[in-house]
Amino acid sequence: EKRLGSEAAGALLHDIASHLRASSLDGASAGRIEAETFGVVHAANLDIAALTDTIGARARDAAGGGEGLTTTAATIELESGALSDADNAKALLYTITKFSEDHGNFTITELSGGYHQMLDQTRRDIIVFKNIIATNGFDAVYQPIVSLADRECHHYEALARLHDRGEDSSPFKFITFAEEVGIIGDFNLAMTRKVIDTVQMAYDNGDPLSIAVNLSTRSLETPTVVDALHVMLKGCGAIREQLLFEVTEL
Repeated sequence: EKRLGSEAAGALLHDIASHLRASSLDGASAGRIEAETFGVVHAANLDIAALTDTIGARARDAAGGGEGLTTTAATIELESGALSDADNAKALLYTITKFSEDHGNFTITELSGGYHQMLDQTRRDIIVFKNIIATNGFDAVYQPIVSLADRECHHYEALARLHDRGEDSSPFKFITFAEEVGIIGDFNLAMTRKVIDTVQMAYDNGDPLSIAVNLSTRSLETPTVVDALHVMLKGCGAIREQLLFEVTEL
């Protein structure tokens, strides 16, 4: 920026970003990690050397044939293991972000050499999260929401409690992790199913019950989650008016 000026430097960064996105796995899996560090999730056969040369050439062109940029790159292999490609990508992006937060300014070499343990832990945590959802390893408890005017219970709010009572069983940590990784939608749908079952049972017993489910804004930004939610609500019939939703955010 000092050599080119803000406008020309901005155009160069836009050009570089376009090349990185075009080289990424789905045309969108690229972004800036730090001021001078970028990341790309790409297929195994991507020619990294050619991409590096292209960025260098673009920088020299922007400088009018003068001094370009010094560019270095390192590739991090990601094995699929027990997770889907989508969840592996989420684990990778989450780990790099956390690595950046924990280490501040870092070099490509430090990232390549030091992130593996964090990534393995992230993948294990995702698998644990998925297993809790799949095995119904949590309960919904219901907190009354009371009107201060007349002290009457207006509705109940559904809260999660994990079956595991270990040191890592905090619902807050569980949900915060899912939010940050981008897998909270699975939990929101599982909780909604529990609440629907509870409201339906109460209705069948002649005891109308209104319950609110917390929905993450990130879930509502995920089309597959929204579609699944619509499908569930279509089958609710008479109890739909008793289902409430509270949109939450970090």
